[in-house]
Amino acid sequence: MKKIVFLLISLLLISCTSKQESFDVDNYVAPELTKIEEGEYQGYYVNQRFGFRFLPLSDYEIVGMPSGEGATMSKRIAGVDYLKEDKEGNRYPYNVEVKVMAFDNVLEFDDLADFIQARYPGYTIEGYDGENISGFFVDEGRADDAVRHFFTMKDDVIYEASLKLPSYYFVYHKQGFDDFVKTIVFF
Repeated sequence: MKKIVFLLISLLLISCTSKQESFDVDNYVAPELTKIEEGEYQGYYVNQRFGFRFLPLSDYEIVGMPSGEGATMSKRIAGVDYLKEDKEGNRYPYNVEVKVMAFDNVLEFDDLADFIQARYPGYTIEGYDGENISGFFVDEGRADDAVRHFFTMKDDVIYEASLKLPSYYFVYHKQGFDDFVKTIVFF
């Protein structure tokens, strides 16, 4: 009991005396995500914590995830011929989001197939075996959005890349996303 009381008092003192720093969530880049400025992988972003790097899509804004598991790339698409028209003939831009992240296999799935079956039962799974990366694509519909996931696994860490955008525009971005996945390198 004395140990618990001592621990609680210690935590209270630490929280009261620690300096509060301002946190700008919109401009935060996790320290685990850095851009390589020279050498063979110049222009790649690297995540040291989970041991992967990728070449960002051109003209996409890139932001590190606050907890350091990866990055989000986003782009607003406008001024293209294939924009969907509303009833009045107006064409509105749309957003595309690509995420690259990793997470520990805390549920201890034996392999990637078990993880995907548990998370996406009944979905069609497409295998991919490339030079730098092997894994599985899973296409998911969420209301008006389409999400294409790519999963791979290494050393009990699950890696995910995902493309999210309005379903209507999926066909215009699918191949570009698949090509992007091929740039992911593990170390």
